[in-house]
Amino acid sequence: MFRLEHTSSDKAKAATLEPTIRNLEMLKSVWKDDYSINSSLRKEFRTKKNELQLQKKNDTEFKDKHCLSKDLCLLPENIEDDKIAKSIYYGQIQDKSSLTKMVKRARKSSIFSASKTPISGKLKSTTSVNLLKKVLHKK
Repeated sequence: MFRLEHTSSDKAKAATLEPTIRNLEMLKSVWKDDYSINSSLRKEFRTKKNELQLQKKNDTEFKDKHCLSKDLCLLPENIEDDKIAKSIYYGQIQDKSSLTKMVKRARKSSIFSASKTPISGKLKSTTSVNLLKKVLHKK
């Protein structure tokens, strides 16, 4: 008796769950091949491990070359870091406008004193000396 009463509700429930069951069966067939999934994951892990080992080796070589601490943790290289490093030229001034202004001021100022006496270290113009100190200090 129970069976006859619930057969129609069971059929309706089966009809609504049929797409879900088909999707699960399809996924099961995809997941069934455990060996290929496992081997692809192992291959991915091996390549990552090799990349990490290569990066670690390069970092230690860089630290040894530049006498850096072994405990120092290096960040991965960045394109912006490369651009900034290439723009620096051994501590010289890169801003051309400030450099041209300094050159113009140096040309206008005299290295010699206004007096007609022989030139010695004490008789140099103070403005030229100060200008040279500023240029050397900026380097």
